[in-house]
Amino acid sequence: MPKAHGVKSQRQDRSARPTRIARAVKYRRASKDPEGRGSSVQTQATELERIFVKEGWHDCGDYCDNNLSGSKTTVVRPEFERMLREIQSGAADVDLIVAYDISRLFRNRRDKLRLEALIEQGVHLYDLRYNIDTRDKVGRIVFGFMAEWAIDRAEEISEYQVAAARRRRQEGRPSFSVREAYGYAIHLASSGNGASRYEIVQHEAEMICWARDELLAGASYNSICKALNDQTGPHYRKPRRGKMWRPSNLKAVLTAARIAGCTEIATAWDFEGNPTDFELVPNRDGSLPAIITIDELLRIREVFKVSSLRFENGSNKGRTPLHLLSGLARCFYCDGPMYKQQSGGIEIYLCFDCGRLPRGERAGVVISISKRFLDEFVSGATIERIRSGAIADIINHAVGLPGIDSLASAINSEEARLREFLELTAENKVISPRAFIAFTENAERVIADLRAQMHSAIESSVTATAALLPGDIAEIVDAHWESADLEWRRRLIELCWERIIIHPSTRLGRSSDAQKVERVELVPRGYGRPELKPERGHETPAAGLDQAICDLDAAEHVEAAVPLR
Repeated sequence: MPKAHGVKSQRQDRSARPTRIARAVKYRRASKDPEGRGSSVQTQATELERIFVKEGWHDCGDYCDNNLSGSKTTVVRPEFERMLREIQSGAADVDLIVAYDISRLFRNRRDKLRLEALIEQGVHLYDLRYNIDTRDKVGRIVFGFMAEWAIDRAEEISEYQVAAARRRRQEGRPSFSVREAYGYAIHLASSGNGASRYEIVQHEAEMICWARDELLAGASYNSICKALNDQTGPHYRKPRRGKMWRPSNLKAVLTAARIAGCTEIATAWDFEGNPTDFELVPNRDGSLPAIITIDELLRIREVFKVSSLRFENGSNKGRTPLHLLSGLARCFYCDGPMYKQQSGGIEIYLCFDCGRLPRGERAGVVISISKRFLDEFVSGATIERIRSGAIADIINHAVGLPGIDSLASAINSEEARLREFLELTAENKVISPRAFIAFTENAERVIADLRAQMHSAIESSVTATAALLPGDIAEIVDAHWESADLEWRRRLIELCWERIIIHPSTRLGRSSDAQKVERVELVPRGYGRPELKPERGHETPAAGLDQAICDLDAAEHVEAAVPLR
C-alpha cells in the first residue's frame, strides 16, 4: 500500500508543476473589404484580445492582412509571409499562432503544408472559434479535418462564383471588377441605392467613336495611335494604363464586347477545350450602356482580324501580314518568327525575340537579313519546286488520310472515358495506386497519339486548297507570281516549305547575295500518314488502353486497395 501511495503522490506533484506561459502571435485576415472599413479584422482583434487576457499568453506580435484572399496561391499576403519568415528565422520566438478561425490562416493546401511544417517544429496553432489547439493529440486530429473542410469550402465557393459569372454573361449582365474599363466608370450599389451599373465617361467615349470612324474609313491603327499620342493635336487622349497608345491596347479597347453594350459567351470548343465560337449577348437591364452598335463592333473586329475578345497576345497575332515572309522566316537561335524592320534606310527581317533579351543572354548577334534578298530567294525556290511537280506529289500523299471528324470524335470519346474514370476514383477514393497510374498513363498516351494524327490530317487538308486553283498551277505561278495576291503567295510558300530558317552571318559588314544564300535553310514540306510507334509493352494505343483496364481489374486481387489522396 505505501508503494501505491508513492505513485499517487508523484502524479500529483507532476500535475501541480507550473507550465510555461505560451508566447503567442495573433493573425487576422478578411477576404473582401474594398472600401477599407476594417470591421471584420477589428472584430477579430477584439475576440483575440479577450482570449489572450483569459489564458494569460504573452502577446508577441499582431499580423493583419485585410482585403486579401486566402484561397488563391497567386495572391501574396504580406503580413502572413512576414509572420512565417520571422518565425522560421528565429526573429519571433513564439510557441503559438492564434487566429479566430482556421480559414483566416489559409484556404489552400500549399499554406496548410507550410503551417504543418511549423507544427512539426514546435510552433502550434490555436483556433478560437472552434477551440482547436494542436498542442494536444485530439486538437491535431480535429485540425486535419477542419483544414480540409476550409479548403473544400473555398473550392466550392470558387465554383459557385464561376457558375454565377457564366450565368450573368448568358443573361447579358456584366461583372463589376475594381479595375474599370476604358470608356466607363463603375457605379457600385450601396445599401438601398439601386443596382451596380456602368456609366459612360463622355470624353473617353468620344475618343472611341472617333477611332471607330477613322478605322472604318480605312485609316491604319498606327496612324490612329500617332494622333492620340500627339499632345499638340486635337485628338490627344491619354490611356488609363501606360504612357501612350499602342496598336495592342487600341485593339483591346475597340474590339471589347462591352463598348457595344454586350457580354460575350463561348458557344463551341475544339478538341483541346479552346473556345472556337462566341456569341454576343446584348445587355437588357441598362447596367451596360452601349457606345457603338453591334454591327460596328463586328466590322471593327473584321479589320483587326479577330473573332472575339480572346485573341492571342503579341503584335503579330490577329493581323493581316503586310510582307511576304513576315512570321514565316524563323530565327536560328530561338526559333522565333522574324518580321520586317527598317534599319539604316534598308528593309530587313529581324528576330524581335532575340532583340528583347539582355546582351549577356544572347547566343550571338541578333539575326537579321535583307528583306529584298530573302523575298526574291524564297520566291524563286518556291516557283522552282512548283515547276518540278512537288505540289502534285504532296496532294497525292494527302489522299487517304483518316477523316478529321472521325479523329475528333475519337479524341472526345477517349477524353470522356478518362474523365469518367477520374470522377469515379475521386468519388470512391479507393483504388490500387499501380492500377490508377497504369490506366491514366495509357489513356493519356492514346489521346496524345490521336491528337498527333489529327494534327497531321489538318495539316494535310491545307494542301487540298492548291488543287482548287484553276488551270495548271505551274503556268499560273510563272505568269502571275509578282502580281498575285500576297496571301495567295504566302499560302503556296507554306505548302512548299515546312521551315525557313535564317542562320547567323559569319562575316563582318555587308555580305553579297551569294554569301547570304548560305545563311538560308529551306526545309521542304512533305505530307503522309504518320507511322505511330507504340512504346515497349503497348502494341497499339487501343490495345494499351484495353490492357490498362484489365490491369485495373486484376490489381484489386493482387494489391491491397489503399485510399487515393
